[in-house]
Amino acid sequence: MAKFDPTPSQRAAMETRGGAVLVSAAAGSGKTTVLVDRIMGRICDPKDPKNIDDFLIITFTEKAAAELRTRITGRISALLGEHPDNAHLQRQLHRSYVAQISTIDGLCSSLCREYAYELNLPADFRILEGKDRDSLQTQLLEKTLEEVYAAWAGDEDWQALLTLISPGRDDRVLGDYVLQVYDHAQCHLYPDAWMAKSAAALLPQPGTDAVDTPWGRLLLDRLKDRAARACALLEPVCRRINGEPVLATKYLPKFQEDLAGLQALRDAETWDQAAESGFAFQSLTVGGTKFPDPELKEWAKAQRDRAKKLVEEALKPFFASSAEMVEDLRYSGAALQGLFRLTREFARRYDGEKQRLHLLDFGDLEHGAVRLLLH
Repeated sequence: MAKFDPTPSQRAAMETRGGAVLVSAAAGSGKTTVLVDRIMGRICDPKDPKNIDDFLIITFTEKAAAELRTRITGRISALLGEHPDNAHLQRQLHRSYVAQISTIDGLCSSLCREYAYELNLPADFRILEGKDRDSLQTQLLEKTLEEVYAAWAGDEDWQALLTLISPGRDDRVLGDYVLQVYDHAQCHLYPDAWMAKSAAALLPQPGTDAVDTPWGRLLLDRLKDRAARACALLEPVCRRINGEPVLATKYLPKFQEDLAGLQALRDAETWDQAAESGFAFQSLTVGGTKFPDPELKEWAKAQRDRAKKLVEEALKPFFASSAEMVEDLRYSGAALQGLFRLTREFARRYDGEKQRLHLLDFGDLEHGAVRLLLH
């Protein structure tokens, strides 16, 4: 096999020490070879040789992990063939088979099995995945919904949830939302805390201006930015048309009215200032023969079309007053509280069934590993 001749960038990735190294490269460009060389450089460092099991090596797939382990073992074996009496290399060959080279799920599983007693886990737990996980979740979700429909009949948050996302007799959408929220919550360090924080963000106090909510501020800032950019498009059009007497008489008032409306949106500081502006672009027909300069006509129309496209989409959320928007937001917050309550109830039953059957899914492995590493 031809000897690997690294490029300067590859050599830098292999030999850089003392900090983080980020390598970005296309498929087939030699990333694995560079990584193996970097690891071997640390193992065989003449001043400070490391052990292969000092490193945590994470890959995306089990196949890639197996290939990486094989390559590292092969390189150590080749060096040992050249230096058979090297005790350090002999140790590395043995340790390469137990080194932590795996996917992130493999790492989490290894930690949970090794320290199951710390997590109060059964030593014989099995991994729940794929169709088995889907089947168990579906069974428990159906049972959960059957029971809460009767138990929570008078709950306002539950009723708000049913009204918003589960109209009629079809609760399949509701079940899908529960599973989506559950999976997303598991991506956070503390799922319950994330749900509580998310619900609180949708429950502004009465009298709060819509712009003081995270969404209101985001929407108003976006509208103001778009309006400012639209003003920058129309201002030169107004100046240019103003210098043409024929055009100024026929078209300037409409362009100026559009510009004034955009400036008002640009300068708006409250939700109601934007919502009550009633801004809409003027109806404008640019006649071909009445416009003395065809190029000027096309330029003015193009500038106005760009301005219109910028603002109209950003203006759509401002269809109601601040008080109405806040009230709608609070109602949505109540529905979200109901959804989170249902999700927690499902999670409680799902966790209980997994515990009874000595099962863990990948989310359990990740949270178990985090608890071990943080505490």
